[in-house]
Amino acid sequence: MKKSLIWIILVFSTTLFLAGETIERIVIEGNKKVSRDTMLFYVKSRENGPYIDNQLRDDFKSLWNTGFFENISIESENGTTGKIVKIIVQENLLISSITYKTGKKIKKTTSGVYVPVLNVSKWTPKFSKKKKI
Repeated sequence: MKKSLIWIILVFSTTLFLAGETIERIVIEGNKKVSRDTMLFYVKSRENGPYIDNQLRDDFKSLWNTGFFENISIESENGTTGKIVKIIVQENLLISSITYKTGKKIKKTTSGVYVPVLNVSKWTPKFSKKKKI
């Protein structure tokens, strides 16, 4: 009986020691077009889950690789029961349409007309290119 009680206490204390800190809350700031649920889809860290620095680095990389954001920072501060993780983002510009106003029809064989080639889902000013058609 004593051995099993000591074993249970040992396992319980080891589990508490290994668990470390937890994430009390995840706060997202700066998102206007990208929803909170969409951002949390790409993030592995969860509220009431373990606070792991390497996992937060992976979360940063996952959010960055979406191409939705121009700038991302992840900060943490102490809360009442664990860490409060703040994800602060600045979204990329969104182009909804491109309109060409001209008096003439644009033909594929017309020289001297430049049309920007865009990958709209990940467009940023540094990625835009001009292609002659």
